[in-house]
Amino acid sequence: MSSLRTSARTSGSVDRENPSPPPPLVLAETYALVDAYLFGLCMWRVRRRGAAPPPAPDATVDIFVTTYNEPVEMVMATATAARDARFPHETWILDDGSRPELAAAAAAAGVGYLTRSDDWVDRPRHAKAGNLNNALFRTTGEFLLVLDADQVPDPAIIEHTLGWFTDPAVALVQSPQWFTNVTGSDPLGSQAPLFYGPIQQGKDGWESAFFCGSNALLRREALMQLGIVGYVRAVEAAVDDTLRAASRLLRRAARGRGPDAAVAAGVAGAVTRRRWTRSWPSGVGWWRCGCPKSSTSRGGEKQPRTNGVSWGRGPGRWWPRRSRGAIRPTGSFQRKSNDSLRSCRS
Repeated sequence: MSSLRTSARTSGSVDRENPSPPPPLVLAETYALVDAYLFGLCMWRVRRRGAAPPPAPDATVDIFVTTYNEPVEMVMATATAARDARFPHETWILDDGSRPELAAAAAAAGVGYLTRSDDWVDRPRHAKAGNLNNALFRTTGEFLLVLDADQVPDPAIIEHTLGWFTDPAVALVQSPQWFTNVTGSDPLGSQAPLFYGPIQQGKDGWESAFFCGSNALLRREALMQLGIVGYVRAVEAAVDDTLRAASRLLRRAARGRGPDAAVAAGVAGAVTRRRWTRSWPSGVGWWRCGCPKSSTSRGGEKQPRTNGVSWGRGPGRWWPRRSRGAIRPTGSFQRKSNDSLRSCRS
């Protein structure tokens, strides 16, 4: 019906001699139609998973509670709930505000406390991402559970997510979240049941479910592989810039006169050939090898460009082969009683 309506609008109902305002309406309806088709494509491969396999008994887990300037009481409510989560683990408060009162509260509760080291002085801090990066090099857990300061975890969150990592190709497990101070009749859909339900399940079917920034368990090895890839690409870019600058200087010298000009011309050609021969295989190697445990879409397939209106999803992108998407486990946990905090369940 939507297709017929849009076709009728574009073929017969638009006044081409006085086109305003129908064309904007036609564009809006066409956009909504395309988005509906893409949403249907995403839902075509909905994957509903059962309970997770039993976790490996020797797996090590670090829980990170990230904070900057949230109230100490709020942070400690999350940290103590994380500390009491079932399955052996270590809990860390990552305080980007370096507050002595929070450090004292963490020590009293038996929770680890980390803040930025002196290595970050006069360098870009990168907000929450930098806070997590700082903690990565100061902890040792094989798996990382990331929580915002206002997200109180259920005691069973590790037990219900860690088992999926028995598959070595899984890089992250994203759990849903819900609010304790929102009623079931909320007309605005603040609990996001569509997003954490069918949308993520559909993306999971396409091997393209993604990390939502919090309440997710990640494999440390996958993150470190991404960091190495980023470092190598940054070094390659720096070397290319240096070779490009050297080539420009040598070409400028070659335009002069004398015996040095011929030498400069030959070296400039060698530098240019070197730059091109080293950069092209590098790109091909990244496409071929990639980072198999950290990608969130399947090689050889493209992520559906869905949810452009409701969730601000950008275009899909290609990823290397041998990847495995994030997964959303099922199950329901009891809600927490603190009405000011968000809880996560898996």
